[in-house]
Amino acid sequence: MKTSKLWAAVLVCTLMLSACSTANNSVNPTGEKQTGQVQEGTNKATPQPENEGEIDPLGKYDPPIEISTVVGTNPSLIFNPGEDIDNNSVYKSYEEDLGIKLKNKWAVDSSQYESKIKITIASNDLPDFMMVTGADLDQLIESDMIMDLSELYEKYATPETKKFLTADGGAQLDSAKSNGKLMAIPKTDAPYVNAQMLYVRKDWLKKLDLPEPKTMEDVLRIAEAFTTMDPDGNNKNDTIGISVQKNFNTGGDQSLLGIFNGYHAYPGTWIKKPSGDVEYGGIQPEVKTALLQLQNMFKAGQLDKEFIVKDSAKAAERIVSNQAGMTFGPFWMGSYPLMSGAVKDGKVVQDWGVYPLPFIDNQPALNPIELGVTGYYVVSKKAKNPEAVIKLLNRWVLALTRNDKELDAKRYTEGTLTDKHQAYYTMNPVFVNGMDTQIRAGELLPKAISSKDPSNLLNGQMDGYNDALAFAAGDVTKYGAHMAFTEGGTQQMLYKYFQADGYLLNAYTGPQTPTMAGRWSTLATKEFEVFSKIITNGASIDEFDKFVEQWHSLGGAEITKEINEKLSAK
Repeated sequence: MKTSKLWAAVLVCTLMLSACSTANNSVNPTGEKQTGQVQEGTNKATPQPENEGEIDPLGKYDPPIEISTVVGTNPSLIFNPGEDIDNNSVYKSYEEDLGIKLKNKWAVDSSQYESKIKITIASNDLPDFMMVTGADLDQLIESDMIMDLSELYEKYATPETKKFLTADGGAQLDSAKSNGKLMAIPKTDAPYVNAQMLYVRKDWLKKLDLPEPKTMEDVLRIAEAFTTMDPDGNNKNDTIGISVQKNFNTGGDQSLLGIFNGYHAYPGTWIKKPSGDVEYGGIQPEVKTALLQLQNMFKAGQLDKEFIVKDSAKAAERIVSNQAGMTFGPFWMGSYPLMSGAVKDGKVVQDWGVYPLPFIDNQPALNPIELGVTGYYVVSKKAKNPEAVIKLLNRWVLALTRNDKELDAKRYTEGTLTDKHQAYYTMNPVFVNGMDTQIRAGELLPKAISSKDPSNLLNGQMDGYNDALAFAAGDVTKYGAHMAFTEGGTQQMLYKYFQADGYLLNAYTGPQTPTMAGRWSTLATKEFEVFSKIITNGASIDEFDKFVEQWHSLGGAEITKEINEKLSAK
């Protein structure tokens, strides 16, 4: 099962959750209501003229205007009868609400989109606005082909939009700036979804009279006990301490990143040193310490002897068959793979608890995260109504953050063929996702579920609330919701990480540097091979020092130099 499907299953309605205000009236910094605000009992903004000197972030153009864009079509999209990518209810809604007619200069399958964009840029045949990659953004800036949006954004973005785009503290918005100028609108998304946490069989802890884990030393003792003390009670030597899969160095399920992070080691992440320089986390001394500990655990039988050849599903068989007592992974693991072992024949037979990352000393472990931006919306210098792009953004943010009934937001997110999955939300021309969807869920849902009072929940959170209560009432098929949304659940863990400033943002999230483009794949492959051999006792721990030397000589030193120069220039 893929992460995206699991996320959807656990979260139920990711797109409709948000950290933004759900108040009915937006106000500007002076406390005055914005013109063109939604009025009670309506589902669209009140039309307002675009008079010179009058700024209306949600005003409707009269007569309507036309702006062009380009589209990568979602292969899972099924259209309502009579509709297509050029003529559909989402586009009509923007015309009805804002007086903006959307015209696609071209539309291709999403798999061809990036290559088509490069042709569009090379031919200097830009639409009024389009979504591009970070590398394309740099090229467009250097070629002076796109508009500085700083002033337009400041004037036209609503307070809700500005809050929405800075929910992470401003990192994603800042990534769209060059020399202090806002050159694009970031296609935002949640950066916290791969944060790791520790899952432990609480029933095994109880049986062996072990305390719940708080430190890395606790985890090591528990791993040994789960391996040697027959926690499943079958008088066989068939249990392991920690379930892990072959992709142990990723942020997916059954990962070993939680062990690395507990030793303050951050492979796969660029980190900022006290000097201010950025260095690669995978070559730091802390990594060697973590590798040695993992090698010792492997030799002691606390990891599956064959994990390095097992994918996620194969590794999870140890969990399903009652042979693994701990694992590390993201927030959605209650749905997969833990539910497969925990729920059998209509009963809960394994008691899994979730815990924050353990750490080896008195300094809490940090959770490395990526920026979260999945693209950038740029506006051509030739666009006649560039402010219209900001208005499209404002209206989509409203669809995400306001009450569905009041704004009829489903016109922007759903089709009408109830027997088919219709990803109509993907047709929104400026499409941003909430950055802190899971954080807000972790803050609000556990309280609501505990008190059985959903009055403070945000859009989209009722499904999680109802599913968690259904589990409490005996519906074991809602085990995933129980693990995610209740007190002590995974969503609350993400919120606690956030409160404690427990995330470590990758210090370099830009496009590949020249040397990185040609060498990074080789370096990453070498890292995985060396780490795998050391952990599985196929190489001495001293191989790490040789790897660091090779990493520098094979291009790592030059990549580090290029990254620091790029960050310094920006």
